[in-house]
Amino acid sequence: MMRTISKPAFLICLLTLLLCGCAAPPSATESSPAKADVRQPKGNPEVFWNKFSWSDLTAAEQELWGTLGWDQDSWDGHAPAPLSENMEWGELSAEERTAAEQLGYSRFYWDSN
Repeated sequence: MMRTISKPAFLICLLTLLLCGCAAPPSATESSPAKADVRQPKGNPEVFWNKFSWSDLTAAEQELWGTLGWDQDSWDGHAPAPLSENMEWGELSAEERTAAEQLGYSRFYWDSN
């Protein structure tokens, strides 16, 4: 016989789990910057990001761009662009695609730039 739980009891259990953190979603790790620290471009992300110097980027944005191979020298034009700059979306690793998506890119925008 299956035991059922009343709706009020279920809600109390759920609330208790949420308050103690037992049912909280996994938090962002150091290798996954918080989305709140990453600006989201409207329209073409290439146009948006090109107006910033490396020092204008948040630490989270620098980390995402770093995943794509960029650093201060390459971003500011003092070193060659990373290999990802000339790759198609399908050539990027899963980690690179995730970083690009967090920076506002989609396959369409990545491949058209």
